[in-house]
Amino acid sequence: MQQTKIPERQLVQMRQDGLTVSRASRFVDPRAVHACLTVIQRRGEVWACSVLGRDLARRSLTDARWPYLLAGEEHVIVAADVEEDRLAAALLDPDNG
Repeated sequence: MQQTKIPERQLVQMRQDGLTVSRASRFVDPRAVHACLTVIQRRGEVWACSVLGRDLARRSLTDARWPYLLAGEEHVIVAADVEEDRLAAALLDPDNG
């Protein structure tokens, strides 16, 4: 079970940014949803739970294989994936420490 390595303060900011992005449009961006589901499939729902700070037991009405996501959470998952990769790359950088 993988947990996020992103600090809570940064996760809170990502969640706020996700809400801001979702409020800017009346429609859900299908590309963001596809990217989000790809990340969840790769990193797992336990990781997604730790990023979103909530239980993902409730399932999507359109496809029960996936969790039900609240407005903007697809953007949070994608942004957190990018940040996790950045953090991992920083650990591999020989000049980082």
